[in-house]
Amino acid sequence: MTAASPRAPLALICGLDHRGIREEEAVFKAARVEWRRVVVRGEDDYLRECGAADALLVQYGALTRRVFEGLPRLRVLVRYGVGPIHRLAGRTVGILGCGRIGGSVARKLAGFDVRVLGTDPYVPAFPPAVQPVPFERLLDESDYLTLHCPLTEETRHLVDARALARMRPTAVLVNTARGGIVDTDALIDALRTGGLAGAGLDVLEDEPLASTSPLHQMEQVIITPHAAWYSEEARSDLKRRVAEEAVRVLQGGRPRHCVNPDAFARARR
Repeated sequence: MTAASPRAPLALICGLDHRGIREEEAVFKAARVEWRRVVVRGEDDYLRECGAADALLVQYGALTRRVFEGLPRLRVLVRYGVGPIHRLAGRTVGILGCGRIGGSVARKLAGFDVRVLGTDPYVPAFPPAVQPVPFERLLDESDYLTLHCPLTEETRHLVDARALARMRPTAVLVNTARGGIVDTDALIDALRTGGLAGAGLDVLEDEPLASTSPLHQMEQVIITPHAAWYSEEARSDLKRRVAEEAVRVLQGGRPRHCVNPDAFARARR
């Protein structure tokens, strides 16, 4: 009689909320490991479904002493970690508006090993790490497009259906500037149809956002209440700088952030 062939090890994928498992499947096939995906939640599920397992890959689940003692074949338990999103390193970040705030964003990105593109027709010089490009190229090449320009007649709905159609379907739009820069209806359509992977919105055209807005139901959208600027230190800086600006003008100086510089020039004359 010939000896029976050794049994291939069995790996079970448990308690996983990922849609696909092609990466795991490729690894197991190459290593000749049998595998399957099972639905388990509590102790009894593990004991009933996983008794033949040599390995468990687990994202969620109660792995108690009772479970371990009831799985005599188990040799290894591997837990899925956090972070299903794409890593930032190696990506391209596009900055629309490279003035004081956009330039500060570029400096903060310097340590993240990203390629930074920028568009701004009004700044005389871009930060050293930013490659100036036309708006169309910014849309074409950005994995993350972050908005830092003011809302004017020129920029209202600058990010419209046509602009969104140029963006990569894997791209993410981030707006912490002004809501009206983005055409909300066009953004919803792009998100619904897969033309855009996601959006982070700290500002909206209509605030507060209507409870009936489809944006509330979209898992790929993060909405914050115009508060992305906030930290205790930023709040303190805001209060101090407001007072300093008033004192600067009262003492005969020029305001640093003048809304209507022409009026200031006339007053000086």
